[in-house]
Amino acid sequence: DATKRRLARNGRVACAWHDDAWSDDEAVEWYPGLAGHCENDAYDVLFDDGDERRAAPRADLKPVFLPGSFDWSGVFADDD
Repeated sequence: DATKRRLARNGRVACAWHDDAWSDDEAVEWYPGLAGHCENDAYDVLFDDGDERRAAPRADLKPVFLPGSFDWSGVFADDD
């Protein structure tokens, strides 16, 4: 299941962003970026606009396939 696989560092992702001031029934917005450091299944994300999110849970990240890249494997970390 792709939603449970560990993401590669610098893998392209869409990351959920939910402003703390929003109510729980408002829609989450998704923004493009790169997965960074991972600890306890939470990732630092560097967004394309330069903003950052620290310790985003894996459930808030979606791997992104870029047209012209070889395959999906580039967004996932190799199994150890």
